[in-house]
Amino acid sequence: MACMNKSLYRKSMGKKKKEMDNLAKDAAAALAAGMSYGKWKAMQDNPVVIGKKEELPELWKVCKRCGKKFKPSKYGRGRQIYCEIECQKAAQYERNQEKEVQRVQAWREKKKAEAAE
Repeated sequence: MACMNKSLYRKSMGKKKKEMDNLAKDAAAALAAGMSYGKWKAMQDNPVVIGKKEELPELWKVCKRCGKKFKPSKYGRGRQIYCEIECQKAAQYERNQEKEVQRVQAWREKKKAEAAE
């Protein structure tokens, strides 16, 4: 840096700050649009679906067990059908109980059929 002129150094730093400001603006715009930075930048040449997050419809689901409305997490949007882990565990317990009842009924019918022969 000793051989570089100080004013030239300051000008180059000013350019970097402006570039960072533009990068921050782009990142904020992508966040407001509800998409990743890379997807947003790729769509700048071809603006088809760019919109604000408020304009996008909220994805609300209804819990299969309790009927409460909930907003699924961003990682489990397609798979999540219960509002909380307690509802999921309770539903799993109920399914297991139903299967057990069916198994016992099938066993009793089989025993009756064997006894009738």
